[in-house]
Amino acid sequence: MIAVPPGSEPRLPLFRTVAAHFENADGEPVAGVRVVEPSFDSRPSLRGNLYAVVDLVGANPDRLMQAERLLGAIQRTYYAHPGSQSQVLTEAVRQARNKIDELNRALVPDRGHEPWLPGIVCASLVNGRLMVIHNGPAMALVTAGNRVERYPTELSSFGDPDLLTRPTSWEIYRQDVDTNVGLFIGTARWLDALDSRVIAGTVAHLTAENCRAAATGLSMEAMPYELPGVLLYAEHTSLVPKVPPILQNRVPTPPTPASSSASSLSAPPTPGSSATDLPADERRPRSTAGALPSSVHAKPPLRDIPAADQDDDATPRRASVAGRDPHSERSNQPP
Repeated sequence: MIAVPPGSEPRLPLFRTVAAHFENADGEPVAGVRVVEPSFDSRPSLRGNLYAVVDLVGANPDRLMQAERLLGAIQRTYYAHPGSQSQVLTEAVRQARNKIDELNRALVPDRGHEPWLPGIVCASLVNGRLMVIHNGPAMALVTAGNRVERYPTELSSFGDPDLLTRPTSWEIYRQDVDTNVGLFIGTARWLDALDSRVIAGTVAHLTAENCRAAATGLSMEAMPYELPGVLLYAEHTSLVPKVPPILQNRVPTPPTPASSSASSLSAPPTPGSSATDLPADERRPRSTAGALPSSVHAKPPLRDIPAADQDDDATPRRASVAGRDPHSERSNQPP
C-alpha cells in the first residue's frame, strides 16, 4: 500500500505492462489465451487487468472453439460479477469449470468422444495487487524479490485418472507489487516440453524490453509442442489521482481483449478514481530478437508458495520472501 502525506490527494499506482503470447511454428499466437488490459480511465479498469489461459485436452472436435467460449465466460464473469477481487476471480474460473462439466455430460461416448480435461489459470492485477487462481493442470511462476514462486503448491497432470472427480481446491496466490513483477501462466503441459528451471530462469530475468523475445525463445525451445500461456512483466511507473465519484459503485462492462502481445499503461483504480489523460504513446516497440535472455539458464531460488489459513481479502496472513509478501489461501469452497 502506498502511503499518502496528510492533506494530500490520495493516489493510485500506475503500472506499465507488457504481455506476450507464446507462438506456434508459423509465428502465430497459440490459441487458448485471453489478455484484457482496460485503459486506466475506463469503468472496466475498476477490476484491473485480466490474463486467462484455457487448455482443453481430449479427442473431440471444436476444441479451440470451446476454449474461446470458456475464455469469454471468464472475462464476462470477472468484469460483471459483484464481489472482491478474489471473489470475482474465483467465480470466473468456477463458471468456466461448470461449463466444462456440462460439455462432458453431453458427450456421446460411442462416437469416440472423450471427456474434456481442463487446465485453467487466471491472473488479475488491480492497484498493484496480483492474484492468481487455477483449476486443473495449470501453473504460474511469479517473481517475488530475488525468488521465483511456483503456484499451485500441488501441481496436477492431465494423466491423473481422478482429475475430473477430485474436489476442487480454490487456492489463490497473492502478492502486493511494489516495483515490478514477472509472471508466467500456462498449461502444465509446459513441463512435458521444458524443465521448470528454464521457465523459472526466464521469468526471473524478465524486463519490459525482453519480454516478447523471451516468449518467442521459450516457444522455440518447446517445439513441436504448441502450448498456451502468457509471459507478463509489470513495472510501477508513477501515481495517478483518484477518479470522479461517477465511477463509484458501478459494475464495469467487459472490455475488448487486448492484442496477443500487448504493452500498456494500467492503473486499475478502486471505485472512485480520476480520469487522467493517458500519456502520449507509451507502448514499447516490439523486440526483433528471438533468443531467450542471456541468463535464462541460471537457476534462481524456486520454492512452493506457503499455504495460509487466513482468507480475509483485507488482512491476509503473510509469509515473508526476500523482502516481498506473497501469500496464498486454500479452501475447498469458493469465497
